[in-house]
Amino acid sequence: MNPFVSVNVQPAYGSKEVLISWQVLPGYEDAMFFLYRSMSGEAPWELLNLTNDEGEALALEGASYVDEEYVVENRVTNAYYRMLMITEEAEEFESPIVSMFGKLTRRQWGGCCKILQRERLRMCTGNGIEVLHYIPLASGEVNPHFDPDTGQHLTAECPDEADSSYGLKYVGGYGPPVKTWIEFKDVGPIVMQDRDDGSGHDDPLNVQARMLAHPRPRRGHLIIHPPSDNRYVVGETIKGWYFRGIVSIAYDTTLHLLRRNDSRYRVPIPEDILFS
Repeated sequence: MNPFVSVNVQPAYGSKEVLISWQVLPGYEDAMFFLYRSMSGEAPWELLNLTNDEGEALALEGASYVDEEYVVENRVTNAYYRMLMITEEAEEFESPIVSMFGKLTRRQWGGCCKILQRERLRMCTGNGIEVLHYIPLASGEVNPHFDPDTGQHLTAECPDEADSSYGLKYVGGYGPPVKTWIEFKDVGPIVMQDRDDGSGHDDPLNVQARMLAHPRPRRGHLIIHPPSDNRYVVGETIKGWYFRGIVSIAYDTTLHLLRRNDSRYRVPIPEDILFS
């Protein structure tokens, strides 16, 4: 039995902060609590607890925490939180993942879950294909080839560099991939575009795709189809479909097929992930 009774996430627009509070069963109040935040509801998760001089995480005090690092500006961007409880007997319990705008009644949650299950089933048994969804890192060691002020690359990375960042801000570039399903709805057309410097032309291919709600697609996310090794980046158009205007059900997105000489074709594909 999970000791977590509830986990509530309440955004405060006036002060631009988020209040996370939780309730546990009697007898578990003295356990150690650790709070994690993710911008997608998937890995990587960032631990919000303070650390001591040795770098060890300190347990939270009380039954609430104010996240002052996340600025609440609108309902388009979202944040997800989960709790980890460790008892004196070293038992570990995880809370459900709760989003900032995910407050529904139990009956509404039941209806929402059925819709999400049908959407996934439709993808798996219909026109969907299995892909890997890579989310850019939001923290970590800064890439020495990247200028955080301008967003420009100062120098080119060595192709054989062990800690490659693939042109992104943080070393490693992306967190671990998430295996998911997408559906290609409209492919092309291919339009030749001459380069301004006269060195040739580009033939970008745009794909209209439907993606599942989790992980939530954001601009710049990398989508890899391992059988073909085609690699796409999520573009500017992201249209969400929502249950009661709160919980995302699916997203219609524009994907841009990357050229084969793009550094992101060096992002490794885990060997232990099987595809049907």
